[in-house]
Order: sequence, then C-alpha cells, then structure tokens
Amino acid sequence: MRNKVIDLLKNKEVSPQEKFNQALMYYRNSAHPNPGLVRGYNVKGYSAQRLEELLYDVKKAFDITDKDLAEKSTKVSPKKEATKPKATVPTEMPSFSKGAKGNAERKALVAELGLTAKSNKNVDLEEAIQNAIDTEVAKNKPVDPEIPEKTEEEKQQKAQLEAFNKVVAVLEAGEVCPPSFVREAFNNKELTDDIVNEIIKKAKATLPEPPKGTISKEEALAEADKAKQAKVDPEIPEETEEEKQQKAQLEAFNKVVAVLEAGEVCPPSFVREAFNNKELTDDLVNEIIKKAKATLPEPPKGTISKEEALEQAEKAKQAKADSKKK
Repeated sequence: MRNKVIDLLKNKEVSPQEKFNQALMYYRNSAHPNPGLVRGYNVKGYSAQRLEELLYDVKKAFDITDKDLAEKSTKVSPKKEATKPKATVPTEMPSFSKGAKGNAERKALVAELGLTAKSNKNVDLEEAIQNAIDTEVAKNKPVDPEIPEKTEEEKQQKAQLEAFNKVVAVLEAGEVCPPSFVREAFNNKELTDDIVNEIIKKAKATLPEPPKGTISKEEALAEADKAKQAKVDPEIPEETEEEKQQKAQLEAFNKVVAVLEAGEVCPPSFVREAFNNKELTDDLVNEIIKKAKATLPEPPKGTISKEEALEQAEKAKQAKADSKKK
C-alpha cells in the first residue's frame, strides 16, 4: 500500500478533490490512524488547506520522506514484439465485379484477410467479409474509460458531505436549521442532540462573517421569541378558599331564586341540595327562602303566586277533612 500512496502523492493529473478522497481512504487503512482526524476530515470535507494537512498526515502514517517522492520510478515498460503487417479490413463491403471475376475478387479478399468462408459461393464469401468488418468497427469504437466503482465507505463519505452541504445551504439562506432537518439530511433519526449541535456549529463556521451591525434571520427569530416570552398576560391572583365558598353560596342562592321566580314551590330538600349541605336546619332553610323571595318583584295586585295558591289549596283540603271528622 505504501507504493500506492507514493504514486498518489506524486500524481499531478488527479483532481485535488479525488486526491483528498483517496488519501483519506489510505490514511484510514494505515496501521495507526487517528480516529479524531478521520472524523474531522469526514465531517469537514475537502478544502485546499485540509488537503495539505491530510497529505502531511498520510506521509507520517506511511513514513514517506521527500526523498521517496523525488526518486524516479524504476519500473521498466516491457518491449512490444514486432508484429507482421496485416491486410487492412475495409470499413464497408466493397463493390465487386459481376460473374466469375467478382467471385475471384471475393475469394482474393478473404484470403488476404485470413478469413474462412463456409464455401466459395458469393453469399458465404460476403458473410465472412462482413463479419470481419463488424469485428473491426467494434474494436475501433472508442470506449469510455472504466471508472472504478466506489467503495461503500466512499459512498458514505459522499453522502455525509452532501448532507453537510444541505445544512450549510440552509444557514447561508439565513434560515433556522432545526435538529429534525439535520437528522433528515443525514438520514439518521438516531443522531443525538450533541452531534446535531456539533454539525450545525461546524456548518456555521464555514459561513462568511456578516457585516457589522446586522443579525441573521435565526438570531432575529430568537430575539422575537424572547420578546414573546417576556410579554405575558398580567398574573391573575388565585381565588382564596373563602372567595370560592362565597361564589358557591351565591350560585346556590340564585338557584333558589330561579325556582321561586318560576312560581314553583321550593322545598327544603332542594335548598339543602343547592347548598350541598344536608345539615342545614329548618330555620336556616326558611331564612334562605325568605331572603330569596325578597329579591322577587312584587306581583300585580289581585294575583297570588303559585306557592300561595298551593298553600290555600292545602288549607282548604285540611279544613274539609276537619269538617268531616266533626
């Protein structure tokens, strides 16, 4: 692996970003990588300054000196054996003469190209020639250089860098970056609050300093929230026990008044239930009913209340019963 690292360090054709990714992979697979440095390079990603720092750490990890980098490669390219020139395969089917002369031309071309036909018939000779043409065209067709497939670790690094850039983009727009957005960007709902806050902190560190005297949208929202918290409704003192009892008694008294207003008879049991006190004496009950009646408007002259009518009916009933006894 050390030779591969040296080749990477000497390679000037690879892009700085790619060199950063490969160097980080080699450093991680070295004998004694520093977990803190690996984590830092992963989170922060590529920059020109971090590339220099990473290359320095890689040199130390693999004990590579400037002398190692200055040495020329000792690899010797193998000599290619001389090959005999071959007949050129045409790019398309040639035009042949008619008759026996054309057949002879076809056989001659098949022989020159070193081909084998099924027979000396024109159709078989042309089939062999066409196959050679197709093979040659396919061979000379430019092929995209094979791009080595990225390792799972490299894919994770790329995904983390993209997620980090999403967080940076939100902060650059002056928006608030909630923890839920960070967890969604990193596709990891298990990220702790400490890790989320660290990511946001590092993302903020990449932003340019705002002009003096200005505040970010996040800070403005934070201040507005503080002001909102400070502006609270005036405190309403809690009712005392005595006030609660007075309120309950007033509500019970109004129930008694409502019954009397409807012209109904208000029995003592109703008064005790309204006041939620079965221990009220008859004297107290009568006093409550008396006071409730006092609140009622005077009835028109010549009219009696329903209660008085019931009382008179009761008296007449009683008088009738007494007369029968006599």
